[in-house]
Amino acid sequence: MNALVPSLKKGLYEMAEVLRKANAIMAVLRCPADAVFTDVQGRQTGIVDGQIINEIPGAEVLADGEVEIYMLPAEGSYSLSIDATDQGMVDLDVIRTEDESAGITSFQNMAVQTGAQMTGTIQAGGEISNLQSGSESIPSSLDTTVELSGFAGEASDKDPAEGSTSGGEVEAQEELIMEVNTLGGVGNAPTSPVQFTLDRPYTITRIRTYHWNYGSGQTPGTIAIQMPIGW
Repeated sequence: MNALVPSLKKGLYEMAEVLRKANAIMAVLRCPADAVFTDVQGRQTGIVDGQIINEIPGAEVLADGEVEIYMLPAEGSYSLSIDATDQGMVDLDVIRTEDESAGITSFQNMAVQTGAQMTGTIQAGGEISNLQSGSESIPSSLDTTVELSGFAGEASDKDPAEGSTSGGEVEAQEELIMEVNTLGGVGNAPTSPVQFTLDRPYTITRIRTYHWNYGSGQTPGTIAIQMPIGW
């Protein structure tokens, strides 16, 4: 597993960093099924009767539909219920962070019929050993750890002293000013625009956006830099 091609491992590293900063685990369910996670206080996050519910503080439903993606606080333990909505094959991945690595537990190609239910328990930290379908115990098809320490230093490989040239001039260093990230899908009609204010002068060298308009080809929105005087 640690022989993953570098581009895949880098993507996993970036995902793990998001989870680490949020102190969260991620669960990814590929349908035809819906998932519901219940914490020890009975609060639920998931899809019930086709509707998103999110009662667990700090939890997020990042995507729903053919692929459901959930972020859950890592310190909690959860009972998991997976209810099949059609006949087909269901996959579940649970991703957790472990120091400078990512732990992945996968249940792949689970055949289900409409109305079938599978249950399981996710321990604090994201460990899950098996799922239960009636009297049948379903073991994970993959339970591994991917070492990601090789990517941790990429952003800081340069010595701070390299910021100066031999002529005494200071070489500009690129700095991330603002980031709004997501591991899930995105959609149209946001409830409010994303805005932020700079507290000192910057030279903007790059603006990047991630969006999806369902392939409809309509005119996108706008990205603008505005002066304090309004233009």
